[in-house]
Amino acid sequence: MLVFAWPILGTRPTIRQVGALILATTGVLVVTLLGTDAPTEAPGSHLAGNTFLLVAAVTWALYSVLGGRASSRYDALVTTAYATGFGALFTLPLVPWELASTPMGSLDWPIWTGILYLGIVSTAGAFYLWNRSIAHLGASLPGLLFFAQPVVGGLLGATVLGEVLSTSFFIGGALVASAVVLSARET
Repeated sequence: MLVFAWPILGTRPTIRQVGALILATTGVLVVTLLGTDAPTEAPGSHLAGNTFLLVAAVTWALYSVLGGRASSRYDALVTTAYATGFGALFTLPLVPWELASTPMGSLDWPIWTGILYLGIVSTAGAFYLWNRSIAHLGASLPGLLFFAQPVVGGLLGATVLGEVLSTSFFIGGALVASAVVLSARET
């Protein structure tokens, strides 16, 4: 996010923030690219998935900077409502394709309840809190917390699914945690 915040918002990053960004990026690369202890997987075997994660991170950073700018001018709830509305509009062209594989008749009330929960609480609620945090904290610290996603995902995978965590996972996770601590410290 620092990369976008500088040209878009004019927020020049400090040396500490740049150092934290380098640490966090290195940590994520170690977690995602250096392989796994699983004997059937080679290092780098998840290149397509990791590439999608990189694209998602870049677009999320851009969204966060633009959303933060909007949330500093308008209420975060208004910003989130517009972002959610436009996001829904952009997904509408995919509805016929989805309905071709999942007929509406197969969607009962428990499924609709789950869809509403995901849409309102997990998506709109989380976006609102994210936009509000960016508006109040700036891009630096919340941006680094975004780097924790692969670490949290790995920990959940180990806890819930019994996946084996590699040494590189713990090294990368320590780098990400160090970056967050470095960025959170006052200058």
